[in-house]
Amino acid sequence: MRAHVVSAEELTHVYGDLGLGFSRFTELSDTQRESVAENTALLDKFGISAGTQAQNIEYMNRVMGMSPVVASEMQLALVNLAQENNI
Repeated sequence: MRAHVVSAEELTHVYGDLGLGFSRFTELSDTQRESVAENTALLDKFGISAGTQAQNIEYMNRVMGMSPVVASEMQLALVNLAQENNI
């Protein structure tokens, strides 16, 4: 999945959706924001909207206690698992 390239335009869109859907997005460090945005943009290419992912990250962070980076990586891992198992 990492082989997919994300354009600057796609990242701009993702940053906007993450800013709206994940309340702590602007509190992240630059490195954390970049990681979360890149993961989100990759999954957006697979049809999982950035807005939905932002809401998932919000939930996983606030309720489940995951860091935002781990939450975005978890979403990638779940999609990879589904692909590997033809789900």
